[in-house]
Amino acid sequence: KWREDWVTTLRLRTTFQTDPSWGSAQLDLRFPITSDLRGYLQVFSGYGESMIDYNFRKTAVGLGVSIGTYY
Repeated sequence: KWREDWVTTLRLRTTFQTDPSWGSAQLDLRFPITSDLRGYLQVFSGYGESMIDYNFRKTAVGLGVSIGTYY
């Protein structure tokens, strides 16, 4: 937590190979909008976010909201 009620998560993955490097990075951010509404931001860059794109490099950004508190 870097601010009260803000949560960040960084996930780094690698195969420890240099040619090619099949790694990825994902950054998640959860932040309050109101007392019962939370926002989510996710940024992914690399290989293998799903089984369909295991061998394609991609960058994706996701944004969402949740209603209620459940953590």
